[in-house]
Amino acid sequence: MTVKLQVVGDPVAHSLSPQIHALFAKQFDDEVVYGRERVRSGEFEVCADAFRAAGGLGMNITVPHKEAAFTYVDAPDAYACAAGAVNTIKFLDNGESLGSNTDGQGLVADLTERWALGLVGQTVLILGAGGATRGVIVPLFEAGVSRILIANRTATRAEHLCQALRASLPPAAHLSAHGLDVSLDDESIDVIINATSVGLEGVGLNLPVGDAQVRQAFCYDMGYGSNAGFHRQVRAVADTSVDGLGMLVEQAALSYKLWLGHQPETQPVYQAVRSMLLEDS
Repeated sequence: MTVKLQVVGDPVAHSLSPQIHALFAKQFDDEVVYGRERVRSGEFEVCADAFRAAGGLGMNITVPHKEAAFTYVDAPDAYACAAGAVNTIKFLDNGESLGSNTDGQGLVADLTERWALGLVGQTVLILGAGGATRGVIVPLFEAGVSRILIANRTATRAEHLCQALRASLPPAAHLSAHGLDVSLDDESIDVIINATSVGLEGVGLNLPVGDAQVRQAFCYDMGYGSNAGFHRQVRAVADTSVDGLGMLVEQAALSYKLWLGHQPETQPVYQAVRSMLLEDS
């Protein structure tokens, strides 16, 4: 039996999800058809209903539909509820739909498994206060991070994000909001994560930390390939800087397991997709 899956977003033509899931399916000899569909804002519910009616099993959701997907699903899991967003939907035989957000778990898996980074007791600086940040806060604290500082162009947006998330966090979790224009030079930072669209905008970030902090921190850009602008900006200074391709592969593997019950091996897929990007560059 062929399983029907797809990714929806706007834009979506650049998505590597079809290639990633084809490689996952090959590991198990699963018969999978995975498509892309461009869906404009306001059209997500109609698209999801049509895909379900056509026998679709699961969907990945990307910008700008993750919040719409959260309100659409019948049963969002704890990660989706904390993030207020869904990136994975599974349609059940009883007509209901499950929703998850695998982004944060994918980030943690990439950091701890691929890059062997210990997160217990660490202080993390996240640049940006959008949906990408909201989706990773709870998994990072679950992985043992002690402090997370969110720095955003607009400090009030970062504070609103902190207020929205605190009810989902353990009592000992330390979460604070800052502006990108405020100096954090006195902070001891272990990990710096870029969750802004700097790679898409083609401009550099004015960082709230100095070169010495960047050099000592593990720098991570959620963007990958040509969109990893922060990675390109700091790699001449940082001892360690990586892009977010591994996060993409890891969150996809969690989606695949939700749909089909198999846990794919991610490293060979990561290496294959990395080679694809190098060929296209």
